[in-house]
Amino acid sequence: MKTKSLILKISFLASLLMICYFAFVFNITQGYVDRNYYKFTHKAGSLVLGISRAHDGISPSIIEKELNSSIQKPVLNFAFEKSQSSYGAVYLDAIKHKIDTNSNNGLFILSVTPGIFLISKSLKDSAHVELDKNTILGKMTNFNSQPNYEYVRKCYNGSLYRGLLKPQKMFVNIHPDGWLEFKSKKLSKETQEANKKRWMKQTNDSYLQILKYQKKSEYRLQMLEETINYLNNYGTVIITRLPVDSSFLALEDNFWPDFNERIKVISNRQDIAYFDFSLTGGSYNSYDGSHLYGDSAKRFTKTLCDSIKKFQAIGLQ
Repeated sequence: MKTKSLILKISFLASLLMICYFAFVFNITQGYVDRNYYKFTHKAGSLVLGISRAHDGISPSIIEKELNSSIQKPVLNFAFEKSQSSYGAVYLDAIKHKIDTNSNNGLFILSVTPGIFLISKSLKDSAHVELDKNTILGKMTNFNSQPNYEYVRKCYNGSLYRGLLKPQKMFVNIHPDGWLEFKSKKLSKETQEANKKRWMKQTNDSYLQILKYQKKSEYRLQMLEETINYLNNYGTVIITRLPVDSSFLALEDNFWPDFNERIKVISNRQDIAYFDFSLTGGSYNSYDGSHLYGDSAKRFTKTLCDSIKKFQAIGLQ
């Protein structure tokens, strides 16, 4: 009897813990989760792809406003920070889950930067897929669910009790369309300049480490083309390189002098547009020289849309 009673108590406690766990998970998904959660809650007609510059620098709502009925909506910013979304088989598989395959007028903006085509010098080319399986995208199988319990279980890094707390005021605004807006109006000009100086140094140090220990990946360049080949079936594909501070652009160009030429070869072979804005960094306000503040991201997105409109107009002639 004692054994049976003990088993019943353990079962009760286990059930109670499971109920509490799922209650916390459910509560978290009812509000702000983290910077990436919204990207895993719904399908999209059009996508913004790339890594952190695109994550911060391209606003889907501006694209929808400027291009309106000419593209399939909704537009989702499906770019991620750091090396979470380098072009590869894992990213392409995630893209296949995201897009509305019943559409043929989607818009797919593929952001490029040398950093998205790198791999560690210590790894063989065959290591790409296994490396990418450890990213957020590699962990997920459910890409379009609200609430998305799998995301919380596999990718949420906070404590579950945070679901009971009010979210802290942040200098970033996480939009349901996947865009991370870094707010500059909340900061004084002096604070912005001080932060930018500090963050530019951190970014510069990070760049130097990347360039020291990383190498160009032909696999990732090949997968860019495979991604373009797939997306061409569902709408218009364009490639863009976002604005960046001249000091960082010099580092990138020194590391990879013919980067633009390689991308142009790909765009010409695929017969798609390549819009290079890398030299226009001085026209926009960034928080670290490499990533745009929200107001500049909106302005840049409109400029990008103007270029797309002109390209589309030429194609109709």
